[in-house]
Amino acid sequence: MSAPSYESSNYDAAAKKYQDLQDKYTGEAGYALAEKQAQNSAETVAANAGSNASAEASRAARTSGMTRGAAAAMGAAQGANASANAYNNAYTNARAQSLQNNANTVNAQGNLLNSEMQKDTNKYNSDSAKWNAGMGIAGGVFNGIASALSDENKKCIKNKSHSDRCDELLAKLRG
Repeated sequence: MSAPSYESSNYDAAAKKYQDLQDKYTGEAGYALAEKQAQNSAETVAANAGSNASAEASRAARTSGMTRGAAAAMGAAQGANASANAYNNAYTNARAQSLQNNANTVNAQGNLLNSEMQKDTNKYNSDSAKWNAGMGIAGGVFNGIASALSDENKKCIKNKSHSDRCDELLAKLRG
């Protein structure tokens, strides 16, 4: 049984993923990604808002008696205003949400990184405890063998007579 070694494979994999996410979602790359997502979202919202405002304004103008041309011009103007307002609001909100999502993604991976490091540490501590227990058992066995083989009387170097030795053995037998 060899001493345990620290294996960091779980941490290493999580650290690699963390670095990849940092590269993608932070700094200039993260800001550019948030900008792109905000623009796409804002364009969709603005197009829908402009189309709806234009149609409603044209319909209202025609109902109130305007000519088709005048109603169309009024509808186009209303659609352009609604589209511009919707774009600005949608862009601002979408960019803020995208940046927050980027931060949340990196933070979540950071938490996972800490968890994976703890998993590796727990495995090492468990392996260490098993190894120490094994060494304790081996040490106890050797200590027991050494105690069993030890004869305190052999350590005594004074000469004993035959009768002293017999008396000693009888005393041990009697308890």
